[in-house]
Amino acid sequence: ASVLDIDTVFNGNKDIIAFTELKYFTGLAYLPEEAFLECTNLWKIIIPENVTIIMNKAFKGCNSLVNINISNKITTIGSEAFYGCSELRDITLHESITNIGSMAFYGCSELRDITLHESITNIGGLAFYGCKGKLYINCPIPDYTSSPSTSSSPYFGSYFSEIIIGDSVIKLNRKGYMTI
Repeated sequence: ASVLDIDTVFNGNKDIIAFTELKYFTGLAYLPEEAFLECTNLWKIIIPENVTIIMNKAFKGCNSLVNINISNKITTIGSEAFYGCSELRDITLHESITNIGSMAFYGCSELRDITLHESITNIGGLAFYGCKGKLYINCPIPDYTSSPSTSSSPYFGSYFSEIIIGDSVIKLNRKGYMTI
């Protein structure tokens, strides 16, 4: 379908359980802010290949979301994009991602593995607060950016069971890790 914008039409919808049909919305260039906010029964979604940005709070409060397939064209995951998605277990952060906003995965305590690729240049404060899985770092640790609501490291409050640093990392930045 050549839908260009979904705005917040699905926001707060408790009837959506799986939304694999979204992949056919080939006119979407981004998922708007609060697009699926508080869709508490949504457990699976496939994002169209042409989407490049997941805006702020797009999936905030989708506490039943377990699996999300994102395209390998995504460059930005906005602030609080997956905030409170406490059941989210599987998400692939492709090499196309350059920016992860503050609190993007805040409270995603069931995330199993997170891989940060060389392409990432910015990670916002508290991005991984409450995460417990494994963290694979294949990028230089970027300085974090703070926003009015955060001034902490992206890793503050995370409980990663294991942190694996890839061969391409040649410098660990104290500022990026100051509170681990």
